[in-house]
Amino acid sequence: MIVNVLGLDIELPPRGSKFTPRPPMKVNELGLSKDTLAGLTTAETSAVNQLGTASDLVQRPEFSSGVELFEIVCALNCYGYR
Repeated sequence: MIVNVLGLDIELPPRGSKFTPRPPMKVNELGLSKDTLAGLTTAETSAVNQLGTASDLVQRPEFSSGVELFEIVCALNCYGYR
């Protein structure tokens, strides 16, 4: 399954649920890999609102391969961040 290959989780709310979870505010709440979290720590980024743009992140040496950036974007997308 693609979800397993990408190392992602699927969260399904109950039908008719009015519960809306709070979106993550800290990057360690995004379910990112240890390598990506280490890169964010090196970049001194602990909050989602500190991430900046993809252009900003890809210029940092910690994210130059693009793999970590892809992981961050997927995680943010899962929580409705655009």
